[in-house]
Amino acid sequence: MKTKKAEIKPLTSIRIFGAVWVLLLHMSALTLETYPFLDFLSPIFMTGFYGVNFFFILSGFVIWYVYGEEMSSKFSLRENIKFIINRIARLWPVNFLASFFVLGILAYSYAHSEFLQVTVADWYSPWSFLANILLIDQWRRPVIEYVWNQPAWAVSVEFFGYFLFPFIAILLGRYLKRLGFIPLLILAAIILFFHNYVPIFHNEWAYCWVIRWFYWFIAGVLLSMAYLKAGTRKLHWMSVLHYLLPVLLVLFTLTGWNTMGIEYMMPCIGFWIFSLAVSESYLSRVLSSKFMMTMGNISYSLFMLHWGCLICFAIATYTLHVDHEYYKYLVPVLVLDIFVASWLCWKYIEEPGRIIIRNFYTKLEKFFDRVPGLK
Repeated sequence: MKTKKAEIKPLTSIRIFGAVWVLLLHMSALTLETYPFLDFLSPIFMTGFYGVNFFFILSGFVIWYVYGEEMSSKFSLRENIKFIINRIARLWPVNFLASFFVLGILAYSYAHSEFLQVTVADWYSPWSFLANILLIDQWRRPVIEYVWNQPAWAVSVEFFGYFLFPFIAILLGRYLKRLGFIPLLILAAIILFFHNYVPIFHNEWAYCWVIRWFYWFIAGVLLSMAYLKAGTRKLHWMSVLHYLLPVLLVLFTLTGWNTMGIEYMMPCIGFWIFSLAVSESYLSRVLSSKFMMTMGNISYSLFMLHWGCLICFAIATYTLHVDHEYYKYLVPVLVLDIFVASWLCWKYIEEPGRIIIRNFYTKLEKFFDRVPGLK
C-alpha cells in the first residue's frame, strides 16, 4: 500500500446515483402520494434497494484497484491494520453523527409518545446503540434487520467485509491473478448475468447479508482485476456504453422490475462502472467535473443522514398539523435540506474526522516500529 493509485474520478461521482436511488426508495410513499403524476416512475422508486448492490459492486472495484494488487502479493499484519484504520477513518465519523442524530429523534419520540402515538421498540438498548456506533450491530444477526439508523445496516456489512478482504485478496491473488483480461471479464459477466439463477437468492438465505455483500463485492473485484489487466489496451469503443447502459438500466427498471427484466439491471450497473473506468467520453468528463465530484463526495453522508431527516420531516409535519396540500412545496425543500445537511456533514465532520483518525495512525506507527513482527 505504498504506491498511491490515481483516482478514477467518474467512479467517485457516480456514488451519488446509488445514494439517491436509496433515498428515492425511502421517499417513495411520500413522493408518489404527493405527486401522483409520477406514478409511472414508481418502479425506479421501488427498486432503490438495488442502490446497495450498486455500492457493493463499486466498493469491490475501487478497493481492489487501490489495495488489491499489493495486498494479494503477501500477507502483512501491519498493512492490514493500516487498511482497516483507513476504512474506519472513512466510515466512523459520519456514522457517529448519524447515530446520535437518530438517538435524539427517538428520545424526542419517546418523550412525546402519547402525542405522537408512537412506541419505541424494546430491543433498543445501550448495548445495541454502542454496536451501532461501532458498525458491528449487523454482525450479531444472520439476516438483514433494520435497527437504529436503518441505512447503516449496509455500512455495517461493508465494514465486516473489510476484515475479510485481506484473506480474499490472498486467495484471488493465488488462483486468479494469472488470468488475462478476457477470462476475468467473463467470470464477472457470469456473476452479474446469472445471479437470478443462484438458489441462495430464492430461499431463506435471500436476506443473508454476508452472502449478498460477498456476491456483489466479488463481481466488482473481478471487474477491477480485468481493468488492471487491460493496461494500455485500447477500449475506446466502450465509451458508447457510458450512454447505452444507463438507458437500458432505466428501461429494464421501468418495464421489467417485477419480471425477468430485473435480471439485466445488475449487469448494466456492473459494466457501466467498468466502461467508465476503461474509456473516456463527454459523459465521463462531466462526471469528473468539480460539481459531480462534490456530489460523489457527499454521497456517504447523504446515505447515512437521509433516514433521520425523513423522520424529522414526518414528526414536524404531524406536530404542526401541516395540511397535505402543502406537501408539494415542502418535499422539494426536504430534498434540498438533505443535500445541504450532507454537504455540511462531509465538509465539517467526514473530512476532518478522517484526517484526525489517519493522523492518529501515523503516530501509532511509531509504536509498531518497536513491535516484533510489525516492522
